[in-house]
Amino acid sequence: MNTNDKRFWTVVVVFIVLGAIFFWQNNRANAPQRSSETDMATTTDLTVSVASTTDTNSAMASTPVYTYACNDDKSATATFHLPKDDFINLHLSDGRAFILSHTISADGARYANANESMIFWTKGVGAFVMENGTTTYAGCVATRFP
Repeated sequence: MNTNDKRFWTVVVVFIVLGAIFFWQNNRANAPQRSSETDMATTTDLTVSVASTTDTNSAMASTPVYTYACNDDKSATATFHLPKDDFINLHLSDGRAFILSHTISADGARYANANESMIFWTKGVGAFVMENGTTTYAGCVATRFP
């Protein structure tokens, strides 16, 4: 293979990689964050309440509220700010409240504070909360979506 062929294939590979990154970034931004197909939770017979409200600033914006029942009689309530979905308000049954930013996840929707000491991760109807690397709210389940 001569030098011109090597240059040609190098340019082709670079364009393919850049195109793949561009495609992935655009699809990630437009992909739905929650799927009803997978359930991370393992508990059953839990009572869950779900409500939905509409932001008065925009007919398209909404703030669905999901209340998750978790193991050990704990619960977590997450208010999602759509359509951007860039943050949530998280209220835990022990009385603490957090504003968590949407972060990158390979699967599901992940929200965390700046130093990632508080993480809320949801996929399908399941969710869990991690604090300082330890799962503190496990087996959380929502049975209906707004």
